[in-house]
Amino acid sequence: MIVDRIPDGALVFDCRHKTHQPGAGYRAFEAGHLPGAQHLNLDTQLSAPVRPDGIGGRHPLPEPAVFGALMRRCGLSAGRLVVGYDDIGGAYAARLWWLLRWLGHDNVAVLSGGLSAVEVPLESGPAAPTVAGSWLPRVCSERVATRSEAARVGLLVDARAPGRFRGEHEILDPIAGHIPGAINRPWTDSLVGGRLTTTPDIPRGPGVVYCGSGVTACVTLLLLDAAGRDDLRLYPGSWSDWLAGGGPVATGP
Repeated sequence: MIVDRIPDGALVFDCRHKTHQPGAGYRAFEAGHLPGAQHLNLDTQLSAPVRPDGIGGRHPLPEPAVFGALMRRCGLSAGRLVVGYDDIGGAYAARLWWLLRWLGHDNVAVLSGGLSAVEVPLESGPAAPTVAGSWLPRVCSERVATRSEAARVGLLVDARAPGRFRGEHEILDPIAGHIPGAINRPWTDSLVGGRLTTTPDIPRGPGVVYCGSGVTACVTLLLLDAAGRDDLRLYPGSWSDWLAGGGPVATGP
């Protein structure tokens, strides 16, 4: 679900993040955030620790029990609306959206346009104390695809930039290229004026979506969901896990 405003009573999360700049997202949060928002860190809260062998990718899925406990401390109870936002068009907020959907909480949305879309006075400093909630996660395994499933699925969608897909350059992982058989549908093609407005042109599934580490691919799934589609799954480890597992590399268009 994508919303244009923060409804009353929603549990709001600021998901801003800067790659290779630990703590930058939280510093931005303390400088100014939407009223009542709490901050979530992509590396330490929306992901599990990275394994030494790289299996699971650069942003492994958090343990359901750990993530559930975090959400309860933040005030989440069953049925309560959650709204996430960031400042890059929704990629990090979409990660929160997908995690909650994966763990059985469907009443979750991404704020279209992010922080700049809401004209309200910002709050500064740390988040205000919250009353703990009672939400219990329930894993929906049908939303996840494994490495072996990504290798043999008929429809495989790569949400990264075209240059990374074609193998021309790589900014985060050791090898550039893509999983053999994948098609390229960059998530940024859906951004118009900083808002997620365009549904990706993807054939009907069943299929699998991946990116570099299972984060920006969530935008593709969010947009498909908003269009009434639920026929694609996420390969959470994505390209970084694929390389760690010794998968073959394709280059070119």
